[in-house]
Amino acid sequence: MQRIQIADSILKKLIANKKELTIEYAASNSAIPCFFIDDVLPEELIEKANAVFPASDELHLKKSLKQNKYVSAQMNSHHPFLEELLFAFQDKRIVKLIQEICSIESLIEADE
Repeated sequence: MQRIQIADSILKKLIANKKELTIEYAASNSAIPCFFIDDVLPEELIEKANAVFPASDELHLKKSLKQNKYVSAQMNSHHPFLEELLFAFQDKRIVKLIQEICSIESLIEADE
């Protein structure tokens, strides 16, 4: 599955829940407003991502007082599916819809 099809799936889920997500975001009491959506990806995509996700020794550990996490910026050094999945979330249609849900005037869009 390519990023356009993955983005289509994410977009469909967001559109189906737009009203509830907009209300949840507006009512968020946290210091950083947010919303949550369960099952944003179909189970088969989650299973595929899990199967090809890099082991911790293939990632860079960032550990300090402020953070303790494994990261990777070089997506081309991992399974191609992970890059497709990551960039699907940056699809312009998804960015635009999240902008609407959160009532944000402008979000930075990734260049394609």
